[in-house]
Amino acid sequence: MDVSVLCTQVTERPPLIENKEVKGVYKGINYEYTTGRTIRSNYFLIRRWYELRGILLAIRRLAELKRKKKLCCVYYYGNILVNEPVRWIFYSIVRLLNLPLVIEVGERPWPLVKGSKKRLITLSPFLGIQGVVVISDFLKNWAEQEKIRMKKDMAILELPILVDLKKQRLTDFHPEKPYVLFAGSSAYDQTIQFILAAMTSVWNTHPECLLVITGCRPGEPASEAIIKFVNKQNLEGRVELAGYLSRLDLLQRYSQATALLLPLFDDDRSKARFPTKLGEYSASGRPIVTNNVGDVARYFIDKKNAYVCTPGSSSLYGQKIDEVLNNPEESIRIGLEGRRTAERYFHYSLHAQSFANFIKSLA
Repeated sequence: MDVSVLCTQVTERPPLIENKEVKGVYKGINYEYTTGRTIRSNYFLIRRWYELRGILLAIRRLAELKRKKKLCCVYYYGNILVNEPVRWIFYSIVRLLNLPLVIEVGERPWPLVKGSKKRLITLSPFLGIQGVVVISDFLKNWAEQEKIRMKKDMAILELPILVDLKKQRLTDFHPEKPYVLFAGSSAYDQTIQFILAAMTSVWNTHPECLLVITGCRPGEPASEAIIKFVNKQNLEGRVELAGYLSRLDLLQRYSQATALLLPLFDDDRSKARFPTKLGEYSASGRPIVTNNVGDVARYFIDKKNAYVCTPGSSSLYGQKIDEVLNNPEESIRIGLEGRRTAERYFHYSLHAQSFANFIKSLA
């Protein structure tokens, strides 16, 4: 099965530039930035122009592939959280080309956002599609309900979080000083505030423990708010805002973290998602501290392969971090069990054939 990737938006933001090539082949997969560039411009109008160019050229590429009989299915990956007009542009084009369309739902989709003024009740992300890939049991149940409600012939495939275990070899754990890490972005401001609240109690018993937060970039409004809060609370020596790290540096940080943090909440967004980050965390062999929300409870058990507590209480979450710090030998064992969980369930090759069969059944 030949695969080509068309990227309709730029992905690189200075100063960290990982890809300057507009087109090429990566691990046997053809790719092209239909924007004509990979790096984000500082100017608003220029950014809008390249977004428009990305859409128009992607449409042209799809038509060319169809004409050459090299296109039998389109897999659309886009923001499912909000109802973006660009989604319907591609839905319409694929429909005109008379091709099967598959979409991915890895987060709570916009119809499930309660109280959203932008919600259009009659407009479902499943209009005009033939297949959907979902990441959690919550989303699978919702998709099946939508299928019945819409009286729609739609194939549904559930895939869990996926990770390439070959990229994360187990290494000896020799940290210079204890640190716990949250990998994300400043957009997860609620999560970061929750972690900071939990760490308040942790620092009472382990003042030497450092909290590392990746993804904060000076100049971004959300990041600036976090930086301001850290400075105001005099946490400079206890919190490291590591910014955007290279892939290699991030995996290295995982492997030497005392604990890897991922709080989830008792809401539809947390129940629907199954963060890919959990797969990467578990692959590192280091202990995870999370909550028994959604699909987490299907794979992770407290003190067996992760540290898991009920959601909503920062003090309980802080106690779980304390357990990691107080029991270093047990935490190593639990982290390794987390790695074995990834080997059994999350390695991408375990699901390659079922995904390929799913696409072939539609194409």
